[in-house]
Amino acid sequence: METFVGLDASLEETSVCVVTREGAPIFEGKVASEPGAIARLIRKRAPGVVRVRLESGPTSVWLTHALMDEALPVVCLDARHAQAGLSVRHCKSDRGDARGSAEMIQVGWFKAVHVKGLSALERKSLLIARHHLVDMHVRIDNQLRGILKRFGLVIGKCGRG
Repeated sequence: METFVGLDASLEETSVCVVTREGAPIFEGKVASEPGAIARLIRKRAPGVVRVRLESGPTSVWLTHALMDEALPVVCLDARHAQAGLSVRHCKSDRGDARGSAEMIQVGWFKAVHVKGLSALERKSLLIARHHLVDMHVRIDNQLRGILKRFGLVIGKCGRG
């Protein structure tokens, strides 16, 4: 039997909904937001899984790659596109979002996004951290210059190197 899984992930728990090809719900529940626990639940509750839907967000890169490593057919959807589809539902909850996600993936109404590799995520994180450190360094320099100016000590331009 073909099944489709919708996930609504948060930091603590992930809401899971499994529907059939016809859209009938088989399972709705929650599981810890850990890839191993999610994969075990999907294998147990979703025999013949065709697609697992995950929404783009802060944890989506990590979860997508971890679930792909578990040999699950994961598709990451654009959060704005998904929000537009889920906003028409009358029940706005994690459980309702997981159900809506499963239905969206089941009917094929979705826009998949490219999930960058973990090495790209690491590089971007390092660049962001470096940017923040340089910015802090410049602000501290400027604050010290401002404090010293009040006492008549003017420091000229300093070379970086």
